[in-house]
Amino acid sequence: MSFVESDLGATLGIVLTVLVVYELVLMLPMRLRVRRLRRRALSYERALDSMHEAMQEFAKRLKQDRERANAQLVRLEERIAQLNLRTDARPYEQAIALAEHGAEQKSLSRTLGLTQGEAKLVSLLHGGRTRPSDTKEV
Repeated sequence: MSFVESDLGATLGIVLTVLVVYELVLMLPMRLRVRRLRRRALSYERALDSMHEAMQEFAKRLKQDRERANAQLVRLEERIAQLNLRTDARPYEQAIALAEHGAEQKSLSRTLGLTQGEAKLVSLLHGGRTRPSDTKEV
């Protein structure tokens, strides 16, 4: 065996030793870390998918709740409109009842918020005899 061949063999041995040490010291821990990071990323991806599904379900329920609330709001608005119609007629009903019991026009106007013309009309239609003092406008 010649000097060149033995030197080449020794060099290859050193290079091989350096590569093995490099693999053991630097690359193996790095590969293990990459493997752990991949598992972690997969775990995060599953958790994210689960959260996404939960958010979609939440959005669906929220939409249903909003639709129910809107339907209730429409019903309440209709009910309020009906009640307003009833209360709009109520002063006239009260004025008629009071006029039938002899209330004066001024009293109807003052207590029920009717205009003088409205009070006079209710009094003429539903009241007893009109007194001269009631027909004067104030």
